[in-house]
Amino acid sequence: MITSRVATKIVDAIDMALNGLGTVAPTKMPKSTKNNAPIAWEYWLSYRLYKFAQGRFNAACEKAIEADIIFDAKDRQEPVGTYPSFYRDENVFVMLEVKKPGSQVKVAMLLDYLEGKQVPKKLLDEAKKAATVPNRPSHSFEPHLNIEG
Repeated sequence: MITSRVATKIVDAIDMALNGLGTVAPTKMPKSTKNNAPIAWEYWLSYRLYKFAQGRFNAACEKAIEADIIFDAKDRQEPVGTYPSFYRDENVFVMLEVKKPGSQVKVAMLLDYLEGKQVPKKLLDEAKKAATVPNRPSHSFEPHLNIEG
């Protein structure tokens, strides 16, 4: 098992390495005349780190599934609850929390059910139209370096 002192050192080293990115060469922001340029630089750098971490995490999840450290929740479901030591070794433990599932109304199934109960199709169509609202459009900001040429 790792001592709390060693764990703190490891976490601090990772945090310092990540927090140092963008503050010293070669990742430090080039000079700019705009006051908000450091914020844009931090946004771009954070986005890069996020995408890298997301890819690394996804790859680690696949390997962890293959190694039976975790499982694919699409293929297997556990009862609602918390499992504090789902996986444990000398250095790492994985806790599993299964939350109470939500529910949703399947509109097509509801309409079929009501139609089977003799609710007129015209009334169902009117009700569906009256209850239909547009979703908010998706917005995706993706920062890039502004390269000459």
